[in-house]
Amino acid sequence: MKGVKEFYDKTAVKWADKWYEDDSMLPYIKEFFKYLPKNPKVLDLCCGTGYESRRMKDLGAKVIGIDFSEESIKIAKEKNPDIEFVEDNMLNDYSYLGKFDGCTVIAGLIHIQNEKLTRAFNEIHKILKNDGYLFVVVKEGKGKSASPYLKQCVSL
Repeated sequence: MKGVKEFYDKTAVKWADKWYEDDSMLPYIKEFFKYLPKNPKVLDLCCGTGYESRRMKDLGAKVIGIDFSEESIKIAKEKNPDIEFVEDNMLNDYSYLGKFDGCTVIAGLIHIQNEKLTRAFNEIHKILKNDGYLFVVVKEGKGKSASPYLKQCVSL
């Protein structure tokens, strides 16, 4: 994933310029929030430059964003000083952040090799509360292998 990290470090400004202006994900995030308690604690995994983290915070969530791109996290912190952002990899153990009502992974799973998907879902499972929800967004694709931890799936 080194090449992916380098790509996002180099293009972070471009992503921020595009996606802070584009709120096309907002209706889907609002739908996801219907399953969460009021003022939920949400982990924005693979948060990029923090544009969807900002939208979730504006909807009343306590948000923590994680991304492995140093440049993306730098921009996220500059644009959102009231949101916590952490530079880390979704394949690492980030359970030190606590438990969450929900977790979003918007386009982040597309970079994970099939043989590492179970590890990625295991790490997500560690941070979700027992009644927590996972919101995954992919643009296109034929799918990946299922995880035994996907006990609560919602199709939006």
